[in-house]
Amino acid sequence: MRAGLDQLVGLRANLGFAEERIGHSISRNAAEHSALKMARSDLLAVDLFETASALEQAQLRLETIYTLTARTARLNLVNFL
Repeated sequence: MRAGLDQLVGLRANLGFAEERIGHSISRNAAEHSALKMARSDLLAVDLFETASALEQAQLRLETIYTLTARTARLNLVNFL
């Protein structure tokens, strides 16, 4: 009976260690999941003012390119001299 009781105590101890490792793994995975969600939201977050400014600058550059292209298309030797 004593040997059986010792085996039972050993099994309970092993089970306790396994439960502790599982608990740590769950906590670590939850923390990593939260960190990844925060990093994802930081990557997807867009500053509307900054985006509008960049779009306006790109539009201005494009209009400048169109203007220069139109001028060079009308350019001939007489106008150049």
